[in-house]
Amino acid sequence: MSGFFWILLASCLWATAATVAKVSFHESVSPLLLTAVRSLLAAVVFGMWNVIRAVSLRLTPTQLRLVIAQGVAISVMSVAYYEAIRTTNVAIAVMLEYTAPLWVALYQWIRGRERLRLALVGLLSLAMASGVLLVGGSRRAVWQVNLYGAAMGIVSAWAFAAYVLLGAAGHRLQLSSRVMLGYAFAISAFGWAVLFSSGVITVPPVHAWPALPWGLLVFIGLGGTVLPFWCQLQGLRTFPPMHATLLGMVEPLIAALLAYGMFGESFAWPQLIGMVGVGTSVVLLQRDRLRACAGDAEAATDAVQVLQ
Repeated sequence: MSGFFWILLASCLWATAATVAKVSFHESVSPLLLTAVRSLLAAVVFGMWNVIRAVSLRLTPTQLRLVIAQGVAISVMSVAYYEAIRTTNVAIAVMLEYTAPLWVALYQWIRGRERLRLALVGLLSLAMASGVLLVGGSRRAVWQVNLYGAAMGIVSAWAFAAYVLLGAAGHRLQLSSRVMLGYAFAISAFGWAVLFSSGVITVPPVHAWPALPWGLLVFIGLGGTVLPFWCQLQGLRTFPPMHATLLGMVEPLIAALLAYGMFGESFAWPQLIGMVGVGTSVVLLQRDRLRACAGDAEAATDAVQVLQ
């Protein structure tokens, strides 16, 4: 149960940060600059946390490869997602990124770690269809996109799926969440620094820095990056990757409810149907997970009885 609530909390934090950023965003801060700043802040926070707790930062070669891959996945996920928004629209970018549960399920099935049960396939289908309706996919104009933008959306989903799978693998390698994230965000921040220094990404002039919305940047860095990423990895200690990405689809639902409560945003009936569908998916997901746990416990008990 704890893994379920950790991942649900991560989704709530991401949704809150996205909602606040949507109405408070400053025109002088580009999405790429925001991503770079939050990566740097997260690297500093997790680094200080590890130092204060006197955590050993020595890694085996396998662990080192894993955290490097995590850092790359975080960076690719952010860049591809914002590039999908830039070249298509927000609805398409969100819909494509939230195909991550499908890619995780396919990977787990190919590796023999997950059976594609009929109930699981139905749950995936319900969640994805509901997600499409929730973000406005019922409007024909939403689907008028170019192939490059759609490809970037798929890449962001692949990167998100890879990040979740790597997080679960890191726990199997005895890596704590804060150590994984400390290294991953440090690697990500280094990559952003290279892009800034090479001029690929424009940095506001120094004289404009005092006017930047530092409160918003710190809020998104802490409440929208440090806390939710840590909560998600904590959840992956006990919650399977496929179920974790599927549960993460509750994020747009929470964001929609926050927008309604805080700013009075209205929704068309297809979006309301999508909200109900996503909520139903979460309930069915937890039931499916509990049944799977009960089945595993029963199988283990039978095995012990046979051995006795």
